[in-house]
Amino acid sequence: MPLSHALNILRFQDHAHRYPQLKDPSLVRLPNGRWAMFTTLCGSSAPLGVGRFVAPSLEGPWQELAPVAFHNLSGPELCAPALRLVPDRQRRTLRWEMYIQTSCFQRNGVIALAVSSDGRNFYGARTVASVGTLERAGAPAVGLYDAGYSRLTLGGERLDALVYSGYRTLEGPGGRLAGVGDLYLSLRRPGQDWTAGRRVLAHHELPFHNQPGYPDYEWGLEGAKLLELSPGRFLLVGVCFLERPQRFDGQRQRVFMAAA
Repeated sequence: MPLSHALNILRFQDHAHRYPQLKDPSLVRLPNGRWAMFTTLCGSSAPLGVGRFVAPSLEGPWQELAPVAFHNLSGPELCAPALRLVPDRQRRTLRWEMYIQTSCFQRNGVIALAVSSDGRNFYGARTVASVGTLERAGAPAVGLYDAGYSRLTLGGERLDALVYSGYRTLEGPGGRLAGVGDLYLSLRRPGQDWTAGRRVLAHHELPFHNQPGYPDYEWGLEGAKLLELSPGRFLLVGVCFLERPQRFDGQRQRVFMAAA
């Protein structure tokens, strides 16, 4: 059996045509042992959306469900979700929490929290990270996107962790759209507010990643998530863009790993 293989995903016929690309998967194990997956729905002739899928196991088959409906939350690129299920003690049930960007190609995008009781209808709750929160931490940025949620232990304390990309600029060579950004980390004790973002990996710190002065520069660091391997050992997984002697837009995207 190959180490990597395509998942068997059963699509709605109209969605497969409108949204041929599924990106940014976020997977959650359900209480009944099944799995849920939320993705970005991407197509050339339809606005971006967030799709939902369920499967009896990670291997599938995955069945598409009706897409997420957002309430009190909007944005030009409302997608790239990061999901978790948390206990709702008042109702004695489980509540969905989604950390999601509002924009990835325009300025002033934020990372927002949306909540749901049914896993389909998500209601905007509050802004978690913004250009303002980074500026207060001394890290000027023009926009945020691509949040990744995880839980980890620091100093014997269990914390929520949120890693996301922060633009320094959206202008690349020749003035074309090409985000230049770094990766930031916010932490939270349960029930408290998120800390202001702290830069954990800068754009220039990956020697194989394309740099702003490169004539065929494509994009910045994105799609990151922080994992705890063992006490005091952490793995940062993210996406970079390789340098090449000539242009290969759409073919240079790679997964990288960084340890601390």
